[in-house]
Amino acid sequence: MSEAWDRLRPLKSIHHKALPNDEGLDRIVIEVVPRLKTSGLSGDEWRTSAVTRFYRKGKKVAEVSTGRMAWAVSHLGYHFGVLPEQSCLPLYAVSDSVCNQPSCAEDATTTYRLKEEFSARGQGPLPKRSLEYRRSFCERHKHRGDASREDSMNNYQEME
Repeated sequence: MSEAWDRLRPLKSIHHKALPNDEGLDRIVIEVVPRLKTSGLSGDEWRTSAVTRFYRKGKKVAEVSTGRMAWAVSHLGYHFGVLPEQSCLPLYAVSDSVCNQPSCAEDATTTYRLKEEFSARGQGPLPKRSLEYRRSFCERHKHRGDASREDSMNNYQEME
């Protein structure tokens, strides 16, 4: 009976769900960059600025320049907070093409369907929704262990 019922239900929307510890960024680099200022009026001189670059899965998603390293460091929290609005790429987007493990930029080789969904604190299982949640991983990260409730091999069904 349940198989016949499943065939009558509308197709579920598929959504790739980020892991709870995915912070959108996986690398921040601050470096001092020299530049030569040229001027016919005041003369030429070397100046420096501090450039902060933000990365997700090996791709630069934003860059901010300030006059000094100290300013770059002191403004880092602000830039981290507003970055989702300023980024050229969606910071929390996950798909079946790239490994969903935070900081891994390898191609995904295995896709799993989540059997049950849990909150970020492990509460649940949460009520069923019409979405089908999936996660994809590379060869190195496809074995998920058994410590988490949601991100556990017991809670995944491998997709063909």
